[in-house]
Amino acid sequence: FNNYINQVVANYKGELYNLPFNMNTFYQMWGVKNPEEAAAKIEEQKEKAGISGIPKNLEEQAISLIGTDIYHKLIKGYTEKQWGRKATDLPSFIIRRLPVRYTFDNNYFNH
Repeated sequence: FNNYINQVVANYKGELYNLPFNMNTFYQMWGVKNPEEAAAKIEEQKEKAGISGIPKNLEEQAISLIGTDIYHKLIKGYTEKQWGRKATDLPSFIIRRLPVRYTFDNNYFNH
C-alpha cells in the first residue's frame, strides 16, 4: 500500500474529467491555470445562479463549491439518479463529502 494513488476519471459524453474536483478539473473545464482564477470562475457562476447566504439544498451547495458547469456535467444527473430525487430536494450536507482541491493533485485520498 506504499504510495498508492487512487485516480478517478469521470466520462461525460466522451469528455474526461479528473476527480476529485481539483485544478486539473478546473483547467479541463475552463482553461484556468491557478487557484485564484478557478475560485473567481466558481464565484462568478455562483452569483449568476443567484446563490447567496447558506445553501438550502444540494444543488445550491454544489454550485457554491464547484460552479454550474461542473455541477450540470458531473453532479446533477448522477446524483438525481443515485438518490431518486431532484437535487433541489436533497440536503446540502450530502455534497460536502466530496473533496474540492485547489491543487493539481489527482489522488482521491489525502494519505
